[in-house]
Amino acid sequence: MLEASGRVVDPAAIKNGSLLLSLAEEHIKGYWTLFPDQEFGPQLTSTDCKMEELSLSWGSCCSGSEGAFYVFEALNSVFESHDVRLSLRHKFSCESHQDKQKWIQAVVKCGFLVDLSSKCLEMSTSKGGSAQTYHGFISYVQAMPPLFVFYENVDAIEDAIGPQAVSNMDILLNQMSELGYASQKMMTDAKEFRLPARRRRSYVLFVRQTNPYLDFSKQGLHDALATFRLMVASCLRSAPCVSEVLLDNADDDEVFWCASIPPHPQILADLEVLLGPLVAALRIWGLGCPLCCCGFLGQEALLLQGFPVRPFLAAHEKLRKNEAASTQSNQPLAGSTKKRKREEKEKTIQLDISESLMQDLAGNAMALPVVLGIVQSALCCFKWKPLVEPATEEQLDLAMGALGILASLQGKSGK
Repeated sequence: MLEASGRVVDPAAIKNGSLLLSLAEEHIKGYWTLFPDQEFGPQLTSTDCKMEELSLSWGSCCSGSEGAFYVFEALNSVFESHDVRLSLRHKFSCESHQDKQKWIQAVVKCGFLVDLSSKCLEMSTSKGGSAQTYHGFISYVQAMPPLFVFYENVDAIEDAIGPQAVSNMDILLNQMSELGYASQKMMTDAKEFRLPARRRRSYVLFVRQTNPYLDFSKQGLHDALATFRLMVASCLRSAPCVSEVLLDNADDDEVFWCASIPPHPQILADLEVLLGPLVAALRIWGLGCPLCCCGFLGQEALLLQGFPVRPFLAAHEKLRKNEAASTQSNQPLAGSTKKRKREEKEKTIQLDISESLMQDLAGNAMALPVVLGIVQSALCCFKWKPLVEPATEEQLDLAMGALGILASLQGKSGK
């Protein structure tokens, strides 16, 4: 913790959207320093192996702004640059709210925003539907058991309830244990993972114990989870001052993002905790000062969770303009009717991005540096089985023939 307190995040990285990529790079270098003999990701069985990497798919359930997309893209970039033979593909995102569905579509369509000049991991939160979301999540795990589950919830999930003093966390851990998962829970705060904001959340890493890709014979599960805890601890950083993030320059009196409405009294009350000395400047609004700011709206709220909101909004606006220009050209679409309908459907996402929507998204989103530290540590702390090329059709036929011969011999010996 003492070492972590001396490592302060560059506020510019939070503002320009490069935070996750730079942190993922720092993390993996830190892992190698802590565990110089650790092999990250699956290794090749031989130099002739044609299977270059293991591709894992991931999905999310009610993850808010779907900032996890940028977490996994940052990991893909860092794994590729350091020859870690893992790639992570987005498979699905579950969300019932229509505007949030459109937001997720926009995030995925705009793609990774940093210029760099089905196996499944599951991301899950309980937000958005309480018992329905939970039962849906458990049903999915039963039907399609992921290799890993990363679970996030408010810290109140550990509060004991009922005459038996059992918490919702206890219920979750017991049910996942019955489904064959080992667990490692942790309590986190965004301010300990480089963000200038308090956000206490409970996270749980679930690992499938009958895992086809992890080699527990070389490293026991208990030892792997001990390594995981050390790796997560190495991801801790001190956060910059919030004024360095929200103000373009240290001497400016203008907040990074502004709005044309005066600040709500409750917003100012919340800012007293977060902005400290800036509150006095904010209150000047009521005295007619030309200071143009109104507290934390949607963009600021997403920004302080590590979401690359500025480059995302710029990319989305550029995409909309390009597609609008393409539509106005009235060029006929070639191909079948089915293909034309699909292409039309994939055109401009009709999403009205408002401060209200972004504030709603931020309200149940996850602090992305925390997610990054936990997911990256989990993928790097285990010993992976070597990459093996899939069996050919001829090899499968030969194996099935051998099994048939063995079955016939056992039948004869039984008689």
